[in-house]
Amino acid sequence: AREAAAAAAATSGAGSANGAAAFRLPPFGAPRFEAAATFAGARPGYVFKAGEQGVGYYADGPDPAAHDEAAPPPLPEGWVEGTSPEGYAYYFHSPTQTSSWERPTA
Repeated sequence: AREAAAAAAATSGAGSANGAAAFRLPPFGAPRFEAAATFAGARPGYVFKAGEQGVGYYADGPDPAAHDEAAPPPLPEGWVEGTSPEGYAYYFHSPTQTSSWERPTA
């Protein structure tokens, strides 16, 4: 019986080093929501709840697509980005020895 319990804990994600259940993300490409009228047991990487899409299993964690921000275009020639002592970004144009708080576009 002890071996069966250990095998079940190993496959379910329970029993990490600190006694808490291990966190797992849904498999890559898995749906972010699966409709389900009733709770049918824990699923690694999902939480069962009533949400925006109805009752079912929602992926636990941030939506990777929500964080796809395009990188800013490169700075025009002669400009470099710096950080002030307070942590703000600023831009310096070496040829004219001028600076700006706003990102130059041309």
